[in-house]
Amino acid sequence: MIESLEFLSLDEALEFVPCRPTVAISILSPGRCAAALHPAIDDILRLYFHDGVARADRHPGTVLFCAEQAQSVVDFLRRHHTRAPAQHLLIHCEAGISRSAAVAVFAASECRVALRGQFAFLNPWVLTTLVRSAYPHYAFD
Repeated sequence: MIESLEFLSLDEALEFVPCRPTVAISILSPGRCAAALHPAIDDILRLYFHDGVARADRHPGTVLFCAEQAQSVVDFLRRHHTRAPAQHLLIHCEAGISRSAAVAVFAASECRVALRGQFAFLNPWVLTTLVRSAYPHYAFD
């Protein structure tokens, strides 16, 4: 079961050394090499998308967080939240303030885990896409 979580920048995540069983969600921009996270991390979901939102004037070539990626996050969380022993969830993106914050807020809600941090800049597209994927039976705009 996921009993705790945190979200970090890439630099912080690269220095992270687990002191208890840990799984991770690694978020980077497309074209980046996989983050070399600590080898003691039990499982890593690697996602590649830009920190953007759906709008008509976005830069061509921007890769947005999509429903398939959201479903992979939901599946990852649900799989690890039903397993013993208790686990810590590390979530990171490049800056640790937008993409990872949105995933962390969703994960904290899904796993009923307290979360501390700054959420002023969380990516609303990522959070909305996660909620829509996890709860497709609810009506959304």
